Amino acid sequence: MIIDANAHASRLAVVEGLLKTNDLERRYLLIKVLLDTTEATLRHRIQERPPRPNCYQGTEGDLSGSFIASKIHREDYDLVVDTEAFDQEMVANKVHRLIQERMAVPYS
Repeated sequence: MIIDANAHASRLAVVEGLLKTNDLERRYLLIKVLLDTTEATLRHRIQERPPRPNCYQGTEGDLSGSFIASKIHREDYDLVVDTEAFDQEMVANKVHRLIQERMAVPYS
């Protein structure tokens, strides 16, 4: 499992390329999920979250840089979830349901 908080088109392509180049597509399933929200909400979350020891959590400057450096294309993802419309448990359930559905289908 790979989680990339800034998984834009070029980063997604790198992961897909790694799977193809190393003939891993039959062993691994790539599921792309975008947890979507507004820039204002992201800034608020950064400002309000408590620090965690030994964990770099990013800054508002990092967020600004990521908006400048990359463009997210919603169509690149298997699932887009508006995190402002659902609570954390509902978001997790949507992601879990998609994973279960994809795992039930043979891939090779």
